[in-house]
Amino acid sequence: MRESSSGRDSDGRSIRRWAPRFLLLLCSSVVALALAEGWARLTYRPVLEMSGEFLGVEAYPEQRNHDGFREGDLEVEVMAAGMQRVLFLGDSFTFGSGVDDPALRFSDRLERAFGDGFHFYNAGIPGSQPSDWVRFVGVFLRDYRPDAVVAVFFLRDGTALGTALHYHVDRIAEIRAEHCGRPVERHSYLVKRICDIRVQRDFTEWYLGEFRRAYLGSEQERRVWVEMQAELLAIRKSSVEAGASFHLVVFPLLYGLKDYEFHDVEAEILRFAETHDIPAMSLISGFEGKDERDLWVSPVDQHPNAVGHEIAAETLLPYLTEILK
Repeated sequence: MRESSSGRDSDGRSIRRWAPRFLLLLCSSVVALALAEGWARLTYRPVLEMSGEFLGVEAYPEQRNHDGFREGDLEVEVMAAGMQRVLFLGDSFTFGSGVDDPALRFSDRLERAFGDGFHFYNAGIPGSQPSDWVRFVGVFLRDYRPDAVVAVFFLRDGTALGTALHYHVDRIAEIRAEHCGRPVERHSYLVKRICDIRVQRDFTEWYLGEFRRAYLGSEQERRVWVEMQAELLAIRKSSVEAGASFHLVVFPLLYGLKDYEFHDVEAEILRFAETHDIPAMSLISGFEGKDERDLWVSPVDQHPNAVGHEIAAETLLPYLTEILK
């Protein structure tokens, strides 16, 4: 059958009517894509990359005494009768990695808050764990003679994980290889940004999962945590024998503070302390709900900055006031 002229005219009018709309939609899409690409190009900054000022804790200089701590030499008056002395043990969070002025660390803030008659010694060592603390605490118990020993236990301390990203360059490279490397990435910053989002998502999922498994996983996954429990008990034993009270303070992971996912991990640490009659507390109450990015020393280094140390001091102050009064 032959198509009627009226049918052809109708189809022609329909095409003429929709063609401008389609062209407008196409042009709008191209413009929107171009604007998005321009925005991505102007604002793009690589994530999870180790470069420049974001290398990690090694990028921050600090002065140490002859024993390797960020403390001055002990003056005679520190050992005077009536002076209450507190020894802090810990890793880089206690040491103050990334905080240029040691006076801004939580231990120094607390010492100023207590005032005359109190001396606090910060024996934090970057990268250390209780297995390291137990090796030198005996010297402090003999020479410093603290009234209280406070082990500041960051969640990393019961794991084999590092905190700064430079410890995980191989894992990041593996994840990046899964999502990136397509030719179009050389020309499109929008595609680069999408790739980075996927890499950051997968790395975060892996990293946080490793923390959880280290405390709540299988017997093999919990191996380091079990070993650190024994070291903490050894430190408690030697402290008590030297006449010092022993306390455990949990420093939370500074990630996802608005919806903190590690209450059960902290509960496991506090359960250990309660089982062995170790007075303990967590600092999470001071940090929860805050934007963790405001508390980091750099975008790729989650050590607490001066603000983070201030929060830690304010949260710990009532507890120390109670045990030292």
